[in-house]
Amino acid sequence: MKIEKITWSGEEAVYFTAGDYEAVMIPKIGANIIELKHKVLGCNIIRTPETLKEFKSKPIIFGIPILFPPGRIEDGKYSVNDMAYELPINDTIRNNHYHGIINKLPFTVTSTKVNKIEEYVEIEVSFWSNSFNEDVFRYFPHEFQCQMTYKLSKKGLEQKITFINCSEKLMPLGVGFHTAFNVPFQADSKKENYALTLSVGDKWLVNSRYLPTGNKVNLCDYEKKYRDGGVIPLEHPVNDTYTVQPLSFQGTPFNGAIIEDKEKNIKLYYEFGKDYKFCTVWNNEASSDFICIEPQTWMNNAPNLKLSSEETGFRVLLSGEKWSETTKIFIE
Repeated sequence: MKIEKITWSGEEAVYFTAGDYEAVMIPKIGANIIELKHKVLGCNIIRTPETLKEFKSKPIIFGIPILFPPGRIEDGKYSVNDMAYELPINDTIRNNHYHGIINKLPFTVTSTKVNKIEEYVEIEVSFWSNSFNEDVFRYFPHEFQCQMTYKLSKKGLEQKITFINCSEKLMPLGVGFHTAFNVPFQADSKKENYALTLSVGDKWLVNSRYLPTGNKVNLCDYEKKYRDGGVIPLEHPVNDTYTVQPLSFQGTPFNGAIIEDKEKNIKLYYEFGKDYKFCTVWNNEASSDFICIEPQTWMNNAPNLKLSSEETGFRVLLSGEKWSETTKIFIE
């Protein structure tokens, strides 16, 4: 077990290892975990960029980038309690904002821990936004802290995210992750031997701008395989968003994804907490060797949907309020 500062492709990084796992995190680019491996099984779990230039060109398709807010926002605009927000348009074809505003920004490593008794290592990183940080404040005029804690052990990687509203105003909060998993995650495996199981419920319908219409439909026969037997992750292009409906795992409810190498009988689990009520699945037109599983606390364009907060996941934090949730990645 250890935590150490390293240089990855010329960039400051943190290497940490515990149990059969090892990981690399880049604090100054969204505190993104760009490498996660199971050393004994030889599994390269997370999609890793080859160079820093490649990573910076599109950090959203590598590692576990944070989405704040998640999904698309129509015209980049919404209002909450008579306060107007205008996010940058980075989907110029459809005139939307998507993928959030902090996944490229620097976090600070605020604490590290190596616990030899309980056999885990832990790294805490933080991002602060205020009027002196115009990268965020000009789009989202709230003082807040975003804290992520990465805990690595023989049980895999646990990621806890916390937001604290440090402002005096109500703060809208929508969070997600654009987690990119390698398919296959072993060099000598075949992607056609993989199966993806998901804890999905209903599917959200979208318009030509990939914005939700506000209507949901039941799973089609093919999508029902997500819950029963799994689908081949890269068999067809997918870019769909679903409500989360728990599966049963070892007799208990399970929210998340299971990616299985059926030939080698290896299962990769991505488990997310109950506040992640929605999940988007995207595989880059099935043209690459990865699939993104994207847990979200609120639905795409949630602040603009004329639906209840129970349906969209929309929430606000009171002044001084703290919110936390976790995800876990492990192999069995």
